[in-house]
Amino acid sequence: MSNPDQQAAWRSRAAYVRSTMHAMRYRVFAAAGVIVVAAVAFQAVNRCLPNETAEVLADSSVPLSAVALSGCDVSGGVDAQALSAKTKTTAVCANYTVSVDMYRTTQLQSFAVQGWQAVPYTVSYASSDDAICTVDNAGLVSGVNAGSAIVTATATDADGNTASAACTVCVNSALPPLESITLNRQSVKLRMGGTGSNLSVSCAPEEYQASMPAAAFSSSDESICTVDETGHITAVAAGEATVTAAVGSLTADCAVTVLDTQTVNEGGINLLNFDHSMIAAIGNQTSGKCSWYALRYARTILDGQICSGAGMWGNGVIWSAGGYTDYSSDLSSCLSEMYNELNAGRPVIVHLQNTYVGDGGKHANRTSTYEYWEGSSGWSQVNYPHIATSAYYGHWVCVVGYRADADPANLQESDFYALDPARCTDGSSIAVTNLLNGTIWVGNSPLKIAG
Repeated sequence: MSNPDQQAAWRSRAAYVRSTMHAMRYRVFAAAGVIVVAAVAFQAVNRCLPNETAEVLADSSVPLSAVALSGCDVSGGVDAQALSAKTKTTAVCANYTVSVDMYRTTQLQSFAVQGWQAVPYTVSYASSDDAICTVDNAGLVSGVNAGSAIVTATATDADGNTASAACTVCVNSALPPLESITLNRQSVKLRMGGTGSNLSVSCAPEEYQASMPAAAFSSSDESICTVDETGHITAVAAGEATVTAAVGSLTADCAVTVLDTQTVNEGGINLLNFDHSMIAAIGNQTSGKCSWYALRYARTILDGQICSGAGMWGNGVIWSAGGYTDYSSDLSSCLSEMYNELNAGRPVIVHLQNTYVGDGGKHANRTSTYEYWEGSSGWSQVNYPHIATSAYYGHWVCVVGYRADADPANLQESDFYALDPARCTDGSSIAVTNLLNGTIWVGNSPLKIAG
């Protein structure tokens, strides 16, 4: 072994052995890598397996390799050769199919991302054809019309890397199909400054109501009014337009009128142009709720639909919940503000003093006034005897008109007319009550105006 040539030969053989062992070890590791990658592909394809039988990769550094949807049947596989152990840029998609009846829904139950276990990501969904099926942000698919479309789910991580899974949705014809759809309103009157009107859709047969896909709303003239995806109509300019709701091939219409004349002359009163039947449907106040009823009248006039008052009553009233704010000043300024608001098409809620009030004021002649009742032959004036009381008492009314011959430079309280929650309607027709001079409670933030 001391011969230099022999030593060199032995060193050469040792190097060869070490090289051979390294090569064998590399091939073993490479084979293990293929097994791991294959496991990723297997798991992506077999998402319908119970969680305990699906392999979970503990190494969160393994890059994104595939995504899959569950709740569907697998109709395609994953190309394992396309999986990369070094990049996130290649996404391999598993293909699925699912069927749903028209007007019914099916839920894509989950979204599995392999190799991104420790990385936060967001998921978005899209349908290739909303006329066939729609999908919401949670993966709920709704059948619209018979046919097929592709729903794609896409995962995006914080670095902008994405991967997608496709699901073919087959929509079956419903038996029986929807016969018709109807809107809760067939006509709407709106005025500028109102919050608009809300439409809702019902269908026949009624059993499809819960699963009926959302209607698509459109306006025939968006320069007159617009409508959003929920059916909320907004006035843009005076005129007439038609709002249409569509569910599949079925449609329903609502005629929309945006008023250009804010007041109409009714028997010598410039009265706000509103739907009297809506006010009559609200009715008169119950004990202690004059403020709530006055607010409901005002919102009904502004919005063109009956205000239920839900969420507005809080041991008195929550004015902000109805979109109204305080206005307080001297009597002359309050009367001018009322006049201007009415001419802009907005009713004003006013606080009146009856007999005695908290600040010691008292109206000397709070015994009678005049009302105008609407009847089949027009408006008629009657005397209204007020109920006298010695208790501290204030009262809210909704001012909706003023005398046509009122002088804007010299306004009086008796120039104005209101829907009085205590006297508003007899169940069919309505009355407007003439205010008495000296009744506005100026020391108590007397006006509530539309915000």
